[in-house]
Amino acid sequence: MTFDRLLKPLFFLLFVITIVQYWFFSPVVFADASRGFEAMEQYMAGGNWNSVSYPVVGGDYQYFLSWWTPGQWVFPFLLIKIGVGMNTALQLITTVALSVSIFGYYRLFRILDFSSVLVWGSLITIVTNQLFYWHTIMYYGGDLLLLALFPYFVLFLLKLRKSVSLLNLCLLFVYILIGFFLKSSFLVISWAGVGSFILIWLLQGDKRNRKWTLYLIPLLTATVVIYIFFLAKGETPGSTIRSGAYNHLTHDIFGDLFYALGSPVGIMTRFFPAIQKVIANVGVNLNFLAILGCIASGWLLVRFFTSGSEDRKQVILFSGLFFAAMTFLFLSDRAVSYDMRHFAPFAFLLTPFMLEWCISVRWKKLFLSVLIVLNLADFALFPIYRYKVEHTHEMVGEIKMKQEDAETVRRIYSGQTENNRLVIIQDYWLLSHYMRGPSICLSEQNGDWIVNSGMEEIHKEKMDWDILSSYHTVIFVSRNSGELPVELQKRVQKERVEISNGYTIFLLTPIKD
Repeated sequence: MTFDRLLKPLFFLLFVITIVQYWFFSPVVFADASRGFEAMEQYMAGGNWNSVSYPVVGGDYQYFLSWWTPGQWVFPFLLIKIGVGMNTALQLITTVALSVSIFGYYRLFRILDFSSVLVWGSLITIVTNQLFYWHTIMYYGGDLLLLALFPYFVLFLLKLRKSVSLLNLCLLFVYILIGFFLKSSFLVISWAGVGSFILIWLLQGDKRNRKWTLYLIPLLTATVVIYIFFLAKGETPGSTIRSGAYNHLTHDIFGDLFYALGSPVGIMTRFFPAIQKVIANVGVNLNFLAILGCIASGWLLVRFFTSGSEDRKQVILFSGLFFAAMTFLFLSDRAVSYDMRHFAPFAFLLTPFMLEWCISVRWKKLFLSVLIVLNLADFALFPIYRYKVEHTHEMVGEIKMKQEDAETVRRIYSGQTENNRLVIIQDYWLLSHYMRGPSICLSEQNGDWIVNSGMEEIHKEKMDWDILSSYHTVIFVSRNSGELPVELQKRVQKERVEISNGYTIFLLTPIKD
């Protein structure tokens, strides 16, 4: 068997291992997706669609969940409605999404006319990447669904360049709506996609291709529809993000440029994020690293663009426009996450370009062998991550959570059979998602206790403490030394106090008027 033929069975072996092992474990729900599941649970209990309601706050406070799109919870919801359990639903969705995604990248790489070695080598690089196999450890929601749709959208873009028709205009409109339903960043991706047609037209200077500008019609129409019927209803990542740091890289102009332009190189060179953390921990100025990442990405994109087919050139323009858009969002302090998972679909798209450049040296097979060894070394970290998650999380009902949170949740409901209770969580909004029945997370700001939804800007509504009298029991969970809010002390009688893994749990009885 030749070297080329070894790559295909190796890919299938690694992919099957990734999927099969997943069915022996329960997934952890990522923090962002957990907010969607809270909306799902309230909707199943008769609440408003894609909304989270807090009736214990003055004015029956509720907000439309416009920060994240509903695809992350709608698909599990549909399976649950036909009798599938939560864990099985997440496993089915993840298995189908990853399989569909891999097949889409396979078709795309073939259409782009990469050799068999590059196609299978790229697929091996993808499935052994942490940003791919982590989906079998944690349910990320929109990121997973976007990964499934993305390669087919790129294939659709290549088709659009060859034929402008009414059908294609309509299909583009539908594609944008579906993509946004799965993940909100697809709106940025769709603008980059249509922008690639405009750039090609401008670069070619061919007035005959002016018809490509017609694709602006479905793009603008879909954007307006999305804004009116979704984004305008609540808070979005278009708000201002707080200053801070991520992975030891500060939120400044160099940090913004690095994550927007350097992330593709970081993902494809695999150990780059780890090297970044090591350098940061020993006190090396990361501005230099950020500049290198930007230069490397820019140089590679230019090189790829000047040495490929028309389809490949469009892919490079599409990718470059997306990186430019993310750079603009970061530099304008929008609340767009620095996390590299947002760049994964594009990094995977550019993988065969990177490999083709790397193996252009004389010892092609030797270089590819070294790359595969590095891939397998990265994949070897998979069981280590799995082991850590399994030994730090446990199941409570159908939800897998951190052990310290699981213990706290059990203590909250230990011996409690009264349904008319209210659970108040201080500061830790994620813990409120695990509660059964009425619950709310509050934070103190300038002496007032207000809603803490885990969002950047939703800290508005004050707690109406008088509503406590309508409950039989109030449970207050604090992460501090155990001081009750003054307003709460006036309205309750303290019955019991417990300490659980850094939490203080108060069992309280409201004083009736």
